[in-house]
Amino acid sequence: MLTDTSEDDAPWEHAKPAKLERSDFPDTVEIVMADGIYVKKEGIAEAALNRIRRLAAFRNSEFYKAQAMGLPTYNKPRVIDTSEDFSEYLKIPRGCVESLNELLPKLVSPTGAIQGVQLTQHSTVSCEASKHWLLKKC
Repeated sequence: MLTDTSEDDAPWEHAKPAKLERSDFPDTVEIVMADGIYVKKEGIAEAALNRIRRLAAFRNSEFYKAQAMGLPTYNKPRVIDTSEDFSEYLKIPRGCVESLNELLPKLVSPTGAIQGVQLTQHSTVSCEASKHWLLKKC
């Protein structure tokens, strides 16, 4: 016998991602633009890091084609993740810069406006071609 625990519980609906808040970020988020976009993980909540990781992930069309045709999907990932996780930094591809620019001001600023974020560029000694920013809460 099946029992319904709550009427609001719909298992076929996808859960919305948790809403991120200012407390999920430190006062300063370090971002380095080199061969990829490196985001310093120190002080950033795991939910916020996962949201940044998801910018660099996409569905694998080969998996879904094989699944639709009834072919085996062994060794075919459902989602392709192009981010890399280092000990202190999270690296995402440079092509995600626009998505990151859309995401960070909304998350760091309480109003969702870019004016709430101060972006300053710093030079780095070790990598002259890279751009180094500090994203600060205002």
